[in-house]
Amino acid sequence: MWVITMERILLLGLLRFIYVSADLNSRADCGNVCADGWTRFQDSCYYVGYELHETFVEAAHFCRQHSAHLIHINTELESKFIKDFLRKTKASTSWIGLQDIDIEGVWRWYDDNEVVTYTDWHPGEPAGSTGEDCAVIHSGDYLWQDYPCDRTFPPICERNMNEDLSGIVG
Repeated sequence: MWVITMERILLLGLLRFIYVSADLNSRADCGNVCADGWTRFQDSCYYVGYELHETFVEAAHFCRQHSAHLIHINTELESKFIKDFLRKTKASTSWIGLQDIDIEGVWRWYDDNEVVTYTDWHPGEPAGSTGEDCAVIHSGDYLWQDYPCDRTFPPICERNMNEDLSGIVG
């Protein structure tokens, strides 16, 4: 038969405190992990919607529903990572977040309207053809090409892994 003493009550309280503190600390480290199905590189998590075939605007909306945006490729290192990842997974041509809808030839990121500073266009691209206002990573060489925005491709979504994901919308 157990005799409950003040020492045992204090000891149980202390053990509970240690357990709860350890649990909270382990949850804090979860900010450094991408959700299932997402792939980490540096401070971003990436998701390719292989099963989806959407227009550019639909693809951007899909990413926003997942607290993300169509991918911004800002450096050669990020571009190499994305190319290697897409080659390994045998990804098809996919949307990136680049467009020149407002001013022909002025390529901007769709979600924040920032002018692109790094590019990885296929030779001869962007072709500048009328109606080719959105950009893809083309399967095969995984270089960028401009395409009509109403074509359908899978999206590549990106989100900062340190952002709060509590606002995911449906």
